[in-house]
Amino acid sequence: MNKVVGIGIFIRAKDTKILREWYLENLEIDFHPDYLFTTFAPSDMAVVKNSAQMLSLLDENSQYFEPSKSGFMLNLCVNNIAYFVEKLKANNVEILWQDLESEHGKFVHILDIEGNKIELWQPV
Repeated sequence: MNKVVGIGIFIRAKDTKILREWYLENLEIDFHPDYLFTTFAPSDMAVVKNSAQMLSLLDENSQYFEPSKSGFMLNLCVNNIAYFVEKLKANNVEILWQDLESEHGKFVHILDIEGNKIELWQPV
């Protein structure tokens, strides 16, 4: 059976250098300095129980992206959300919303420095 087996996301940035530095400092995502991409190894995701790559569609009137004006939101699967919450707070990144008791896992919403919404998700 033929099927799509992964997802890639491209972000249009006002300043790729500054946005790259923000992602490295706050989320420890290290984009290649020349080609500005990163990959996530399936083996890393496999050790996080119940993790998955995700592609989701939301109605154009959904408030879920607020306060971002972007037409997309990143969902990043993490293995230790408490670590990132502390790191983000230490770096003065505003936590817009969090639910650390959901039946689907733990969630935190933030904005990057260009106003793109990011959902951190730690599966149950």
